[in-house]
Amino acid sequence: MKNLFFILMSCLAFTAFSQNDLRVNNISIQGNQRSLIQGTAPEEDTSLSSFDGSIYSTENFIHGQILDKLSQKTVNSFLRYDAHNDVFQMNTSASKTGFEYLRKSPEIEVTYSNTTFSQCNFKNKDGEQKIGYLQELLSAENTVIYYRQERKITLPVKAKTSFHSDLNGKITDINYFVVKNDNLAQYQKLSKKNIASFFPEDLQKKVTQITKAEKLKFKDPQDILTLARLLKKS
Repeated sequence: MKNLFFILMSCLAFTAFSQNDLRVNNISIQGNQRSLIQGTAPEEDTSLSSFDGSIYSTENFIHGQILDKLSQKTVNSFLRYDAHNDVFQMNTSASKTGFEYLRKSPEIEVTYSNTTFSQCNFKNKDGEQKIGYLQELLSAENTVIYYRQERKITLPVKAKTSFHSDLNGKITDINYFVVKNDNLAQYQKLSKKNIASFFPEDLQKKVTQITKAEKLKFKDPQDILTLARLLKKS
């Protein structure tokens, strides 16, 4: 009986620890639904709901999975990616209230919207070294192609005269591809002309054939996903 009690308590303790371990302890949020900038005068409207655009990759919470690669433990959760703050919100339901922030860690992978997100080191469009979430689209031999989502916030502007109109706040999508070769991940502008050059020589001919046959232009993630699917079939 004592052994059974000990096993039961150990299981409960492990479950509680693993769930708490996924939650963030301290995160610097640049903006949220209530106030964009701390210290803004109360009469100024800085609610993101009044801005054109969205900080989220999808407005609604989507059912997904969180994998702790160290323990190989998987947790099901409703998730939403905040691309402005580069953080996942997690909830026990699809409700947009009562959510928590998922702890950032290289050991944590998120399966969200049928693709995998993970924390990676990479160089962004400005050549700066960054650590952030990348969405894996394709992996073939030593080549991995990711998609990076970011959001730029432009504050509202009050009209200076009666002849002008107020300008709404704007949230602009900044999305781009990141290619990883031999552990170096950096921004790349992909096109039908250069896509094959990012692959090993034994795959370049096949990549070119698929690109031509499917008329891929690599302007959005769907073309990379199509290439990945057909490469696996070949």
